[in-house]
Amino acid sequence: MASETMRNSIQERGFARKTMEFEHSKIHDGRGYDVDIEFTLTGTTSLYYHLETGIYNCHLKDFELTTNKPEVKAWLYVNPTVAKSTSPQQVTIYNSDHTSNNTSSLKIYTNSTVTADGTKRKVYYVVGSTGVGQTMAGSQNSYDMWEFITKKNENYLLKIQRIVADGDTTGLLRLKYYEETPTGVI
Repeated sequence: MASETMRNSIQERGFARKTMEFEHSKIHDGRGYDVDIEFTLTGTTSLYYHLETGIYNCHLKDFELTTNKPEVKAWLYVNPTVAKSTSPQQVTIYNSDHTSNNTSSLKIYTNSTVTADGTKRKVYYVVGSTGVGQTMAGSQNSYDMWEFITKKNENYLLKIQRIVADGDTTGLLRLKYYEETPTGVI
């Protein structure tokens, strides 16, 4: 009984062992990152995002693609044939821990020249009121929960395309990920 009273007293003072999910701990370690990319698709043209990984595996935990129109497809390819521009346009990636000075080893470029898509790994279709599947509520159509782990020092290609040509489609691509650093490395 005395030990029970002692344990409750310690927990009340905040000395209890605290735990959190692993992904959340990576944010606190300064290794969680997020990026938001706004885009416009004209007709059925494609947008390409060249992902170049660095010295760490990246665990892309959340992928969200939101558009103002339905019938948008997204493909993920590995080992594409790409040539980085002589003046690469790099997407800004933010550290989820705003007090950390760590920077991501993953780089995302918007103006690389793509000559071959590579090996298709994933395909997603953003459905809507005229697309396959259930009607989406509201004017925005989205798909999320695309999760995968990249290899170190690898090239990936994310391709986004509207299937139907009926004017411009605006959208937002949101990625959240953490880098898998070796134990003890922050």
